[in-house]
Amino acid sequence: PESTAKISERFKNTEKRHKILAELQEFTSAYTANPELLRFKRLHNLNMLLQQLSDMDKSVISFRATEGFKPTVGSFITQDEIDQLLCRESSVSRNKVQIYSYFMQGHNARECADFLKESYGTSGHSYAGFDEWRDTKGIRLSRSDDFSKGNYATITLKWNQVEKQIRGLIDSGRYLNEKEMESLPTYEKETLAQEIYSFQYYKPDDPNRKYPHEWNFKKAKKEILTMLESPEAVRAIGKKLFTSRGKRGIMSSR
Repeated sequence: PESTAKISERFKNTEKRHKILAELQEFTSAYTANPELLRFKRLHNLNMLLQQLSDMDKSVISFRATEGFKPTVGSFITQDEIDQLLCRESSVSRNKVQIYSYFMQGHNARECADFLKESYGTSGHSYAGFDEWRDTKGIRLSRSDDFSKGNYATITLKWNQVEKQIRGLIDSGRYLNEKEMESLPTYEKETLAQEIYSFQYYKPDDPNRKYPHEWNFKKAKKEILTMLESPEAVRAIGKKLFTSRGKRGIMSSR
């Protein structure tokens, strides 16, 4: 609360507010180049913050409704709004690429629904008149506004229904945006590199174990990714992994 009050007080000063805006713009540029700068990516929408800060410089215009005016509200949630929920960047971001990749690997509907449940986890989020909640049962989306008491429209999608919705978005080419689609090859290579590292990490102690039992994927990541660029190296890695799994039954469970 003390920090919130301090920042709020700074917003009242134009010069201090512009300084915060400039710092946020600089950080957003740095984050675009290096997404690892933000630990909790789902909780922050930098572009929205920038817009809100910029809007504080605009003059406030008040509109007075005629006496007795009652606003009309939609008592339902549209398919477009459901699609927006599932495609919204802050819903998953990197998880969206992960979900797309999993769906494209040939898993059946039940497996994809279970994967979605695990990927989304249990959490809630509010934005632009909507409240969103995800848990083991599915996704609940509620609509609310400043004129109503509580939520006046709610829809709950079970995970098998979410799977069908996302499958339709993927089939129509609307699930991933252009930037996310471009990141797909990098994501898949990095995921494969981590799987290879994990396999080597869990091998029993022997002279042929490449990586020691001290988890440091970042250190090995560059080396493994370099090897994945060579077809010969990929074949050698595959042969070694299958040979190791064949010799040690326990490795197949890793």
